[in-house]
This record gives sequence, structure tokens and C-alpha cells, in this order.
Amino acid sequence: IEFDGAGDISFLGCNVGIGDSAPGAKLEIRAAATTASTPLEVLRLTVADDDSVELAAGHGPSIDFYVPDGASARVGGRIAVVKENSNDDSNESQISFWTATDGAAATQKMTIGSNGSAQFGGASTNSNLYLYRTATNVDGANLRFYTAANAQWFLGLDDNNTTDDLQIYNYGD
Repeated sequence: IEFDGAGDISFLGCNVGIGDSAPGAKLEIRAAATTASTPLEVLRLTVADDDSVELAAGHGPSIDFYVPDGASARVGGRIAVVKENSNDDSNESQISFWTATDGAAATQKMTIGSNGSAQFGGASTNSNLYLYRTATNVDGANLRFYTAANAQWFLGLDDNNTTDDLQIYNYGD
């Protein structure tokens, strides 16, 4: 264990267990199972708010995943739970998932809002399901369903030409 003057503590060359005397990873948190039918809180991330700060929409805790990038590491992914509005009297929140392309900062790719709506790939929406594709002259925004027998059902917007056509296809069985 190493302590520095700034109040930091380092555990070098070992695994750390919380509730576990033989951790199998760098950090292992173990909690006893229960018979409850609700999630079991094992880890809590809290953004502290004193009365002098009005939290902005989009602010909240995240877990960042760093991956190698040459001699350093960059955020390759993020899971965040953030406020949907700037009212400190409301805990309406959304969960978002972020990923990065090579050499770029991680950007938001999927969000589930407090109302249960899901959005993939882009801007915020009030729709139940929102698909957004930023590239042009490709297959557009698509929704595909597959079965184990390789049958497909496809619903999408074709933007390969100038007329953004709605397409519905059925392939296979």
C-alpha cells in the first residue's frame, strides 16, 4: 500500500476485494445474494450537489473504459446516467452508452430515457424508438429482424438516391 501527500492511496501489485477475501480481479466487489426481485445495489456512484450549484441537464456520474492508444490510453467507452433537465428537484434521468472510433473522442451511441424511449446513433427525440445514421449514400437508417432459420424482415429508409424511400423487405422463409 502506498500513500502520497495528496491523500491518494495506491495498491500496487495486488487485487483488492470488498466483501471478498480472495478477489479474482483488480477490484472485486462481492455482496450476498438475496431473494428480492429487485436489483441488488453493489456499487454507488454519487454526484454531490450542494445548494449553490444548479446541476445542468446532461450532468451525472459515468463509468469510463480506457483502451490503449499507442503509448497512452483513451476513453473507448462510457456508460453514463445523467439528468434529463436542470431542475434540482427532479431526478428524471437517462442512461447512455458511448463508444469511440479510432483516434476520436467517445460519442453517445445509445440512450434510454426516463420514459423508456430508446434512441440509437444520434440526437435526442421523444419517439419510442429513434434510429439515426449520420453517413449519407449508404443503406440509411434500418431496422432488421432475423430468425435462426435465416429469414429476415427489414424496414428502412434508403438514402442511396435523392428520394429517401421507405423500404419494407421480407427475405428467406
